[in-house]
Amino acid sequence: MVRQNRDFSAATETKPAYLYARFSSLNQKEGSSIERQLTYGRSFIDKHGWTLVEELRDEGKSAFKGANRAEGAALYDFELKARNGAFRDGAVLVCENVDRLSRQGAKAAAQLIWSLNEAGVDVATYHDGHIYKAGDDGDLMDLLSIIIKGALGKEESFKKSERSKANWTKVHQEIAKGDKRAYSKQCPAWLDIADGEYVLNEHRANMLRQMYAWYCDGLGCLTIVRKLNKLGEKSWSSEKRYKDKKEWTNRYIHKLLTSRAAIGEYVTLKGETLATDYYPAVVDVDTFYKAQAIRKARASIGGDERKRSANLFLGISKCGVCGKAAVYMKRTFNDKYVKQDGTVVRYKNTRAYLHCNAARYKESECNNSSHIKYDVIEKTVLDKALPLIASHKHEDKVLQVFDTKIAESQREIDVRQKQLDNIIEAIADGIAAKALAQKANVIEAEIEALTQQIAATKLEKDIEAAKPAKNQDVDTIKEMRADLEHEDEDERFEARARINSLLNRLLNTVNINDDRTFTVKVDDGFSATYDADGEAIGFTLSGDRIVDEMNEALQTDDREAVIDEAFKRVQA
Repeated sequence: MVRQNRDFSAATETKPAYLYARFSSLNQKEGSSIERQLTYGRSFIDKHGWTLVEELRDEGKSAFKGANRAEGAALYDFELKARNGAFRDGAVLVCENVDRLSRQGAKAAAQLIWSLNEAGVDVATYHDGHIYKAGDDGDLMDLLSIIIKGALGKEESFKKSERSKANWTKVHQEIAKGDKRAYSKQCPAWLDIADGEYVLNEHRANMLRQMYAWYCDGLGCLTIVRKLNKLGEKSWSSEKRYKDKKEWTNRYIHKLLTSRAAIGEYVTLKGETLATDYYPAVVDVDTFYKAQAIRKARASIGGDERKRSANLFLGISKCGVCGKAAVYMKRTFNDKYVKQDGTVVRYKNTRAYLHCNAARYKESECNNSSHIKYDVIEKTVLDKALPLIASHKHEDKVLQVFDTKIAESQREIDVRQKQLDNIIEAIADGIAAKALAQKANVIEAEIEALTQQIAATKLEKDIEAAKPAKNQDVDTIKEMRADLEHEDEDERFEARARINSLLNRLLNTVNINDDRTFTVKVDDGFSATYDADGEAIGFTLSGDRIVDEMNEALQTDDREAVIDEAFKRVQA
């Protein structure tokens, strides 16, 4: 909505006029619809000797759906002023025709104009030169005219809507058959149109690949916005509120990182994938699914990115008693030491801990009072737990779970399909056709739900399969260890953010137990438990505690023997 206020000195001598212009689709913005309406409207106002006070614009707001009368629209604000008595002394609202105000049918159009008339506002339409006058000047013919025009306007909008649907149905059919022609000037921001087909805009394509790389390295949308601004890259958003300012937003970065057009897919507004290679792919499927996996893991985490980066186990650390989040917290102690000459030096010492967040509150039922030093947990996980995880070769166990779910859903579909076939045969034989038809509808809905469930499970499997092998992630963390304490704040933040992202893939949880121990759990059933000083207590595989040879190996600090014994049992 854009308004142009005009100062006028003669408003009290002539009737104040408000000029309203609207178009339905943002596609029309590049055309001359608004300027045409305003030009004719100004001429009409001058002809009647009124004084133009304000020009009201509703761009991209449909009167068929009533968007131009919803909160935030120019017409909504004008109606509100009218209801509050702003125009009791008289005013005129000028527009092209009744359709510009409402296409919701005869009743809606009549009620709108009638209510404006009751509030002292004349409504003038310059298309036919008619004025629907306020107060006692209105007559029954005016009301009938509004009703007829309102009905015709709605009918015309409905026809346009149906024609548009029919056109897009045909387009969708062609796309599903493999047609890659550019059917619309609107396209993903990293693409251009050449010879009627979509092609990559190399600069933007490279920038988008960089955004995915940053995100997969653990950087959040806010940090990506800052990096883009630092590079001087202007936003690609076509949204009116951002287009002129060229400002990046978290919301728009999120949109880019979740658009399946990035891997070439054409997806309808209803979520149906018509083609997997309609657009030129800008990132590979693995990179796209890695980004979705990270997004899913971050869904419940909020707060400032840089503050969060202090805790490498954000989203992983849990209370071993209640299962809720274990948070990173600092405590300051008053410490002292005595010099050789007997002088006592007092100082404040700040230490960081992981502790059950729920247990911090008196009303909580969790009584886990354990506080484990954060630096002990970080060093233990990175130095002792990760080498064990890297040696584990059973990466396919999680994928097998998805395959099982898909197989079970498919079996349910097969059963229901047989039921549906039997019902169809019975209906064909004339047996209880009405009752069986209702049952058939229920079964068809169940089949559709199961089909959607399979699609969702396949997507989850694809995301999981896109994760790199554990040993690759462990090697990456090892290479980045030195940057955890980098003197440059930005380098340090990016290293910690990336390692947090990797740990979220490698680990299930780091549990803070109520006996001042902590357990590092891996998603395949392997876990390692350490005391508050980081000394290993024992290991668990698929719920069974590992003893004997492993404990003996631990006592001699023979890590290789521990690894060999642990995963020899897994492979058995």
